[in-house]
Amino acid sequence: MCFTVHIEMERLTSVREALRAYMERLSQVLAEPEVEEIPVEEAVGRVLAEDIKAPIDLPPFDKAVMDGYAVRAQDTFGARPDRPVKLKLVGRALAGHLGPPVGPGECVEVSTGSMLPEGADAVVRYEHARDLGGTIEVLQPVPPGSCVDKAGKDVKAGQVVLERGKSIRVPDMAVMLALGLRTVKVFRKPRVAVVSVGDELVDAGAELEPGSGKVRDVDRPMVMELARELGAEPVDLGILPDDIGAIREAISEALSKCDAVMTIGGASVGKPDLVLEALEGLEGIEVVVRRVSMRPGRPVILALARRKPMICLPGPPVACFLAFQVFARPVLLRLAGIKHGLRALWPAIRTRLARRVPSRVGFTDLVRVRLFLGPDGDVLAEPVAMRGAGVLSSLVKANGILLVPEEMDVLEEGSYVEVIPIGPFELVGGRPGGCGG
Repeated sequence: MCFTVHIEMERLTSVREALRAYMERLSQVLAEPEVEEIPVEEAVGRVLAEDIKAPIDLPPFDKAVMDGYAVRAQDTFGARPDRPVKLKLVGRALAGHLGPPVGPGECVEVSTGSMLPEGADAVVRYEHARDLGGTIEVLQPVPPGSCVDKAGKDVKAGQVVLERGKSIRVPDMAVMLALGLRTVKVFRKPRVAVVSVGDELVDAGAELEPGSGKVRDVDRPMVMELARELGAEPVDLGILPDDIGAIREAISEALSKCDAVMTIGGASVGKPDLVLEALEGLEGIEVVVRRVSMRPGRPVILALARRKPMICLPGPPVACFLAFQVFARPVLLRLAGIKHGLRALWPAIRTRLARRVPSRVGFTDLVRVRLFLGPDGDVLAEPVAMRGAGVLSSLVKANGILLVPEEMDVLEEGSYVEVIPIGPFELVGGRPGGCGG
């Protein structure tokens, strides 16, 4: 049995150093995810396991990008409104249909997206021509290539259009479909075991007996949904009692079936918090970070067991949510196969503070804020007054998180800051009422 502690337990590790140390260690030990092939239409949110090379040009042919008349550009030279060039209209080429070839002194009517007829090399827009019924008067000259997208202008055959290790977005799916691809190789979704620890916990749907001292476990469903949003496959291990043997046995079994384990609760320095002691009995356990200088969310453990990530999140719901955002998100993206060297950029809103925010030097403060529209229409951020690690309603009232760097002791009212939205998008209105309640 090997038990290694990289960071002294007595010392709080800065958020920046904790992330750096843990992600660096993971990059040294994590195996590449398995690969599976799935339909392109089901690939959004998955991570590419191969480079995508274009089998064809896009567009696959020269096409008109405006409605008008396909012409030989040289036939239009010298045209002007008082001395138009007359061309014979020999047919039409609507999108999806071939038109007749264009010879000297001829033109073919085309619509946007239609294949350029053979012999033509430009399009004269409707507004630059007059239809005389079988004859078209061109009122101004066009150069070769005018209003035409050449074959391969968008994508050339053989070009790498999507790189391995990229998370597939809707536009990426669209370009693969345009290239005629039906299936794509992606990395298998990481299976992440999620378990809560605590004698006081009951399932979220359970009835609470008055005076029992029990609380509903909202952390586990919350963490599972957050993991699912990141493309992971959460595995529910339920609730464990404050029993070292039970915790150790459950984690050991989860490690044999899953790619990572996340425990919730039982990670602080109190006597009933036994997760660290349970970890010590696991084979090959390696604790990289024990506690972090973050408020809320100090009791975070970042470890490795059998070369797999183990993240121990704090039990209070707000601290659990915020610690997941800071530490679990980058780990799950790495497990999903995101290319090494790519860093996730989470959307942030640049805004001004509506109120002063005091902080504590040496700690990264994660401040819950409410974004709202000021009188001039600018987005402002007001701190939610309730800041306890377990005050779940503070997250409900907030719609953004402000990270105050550990070297700052205050952010003054009117300061420009960047706020991370809590959801994928947030709706804002006027100044909220009861923000401090």
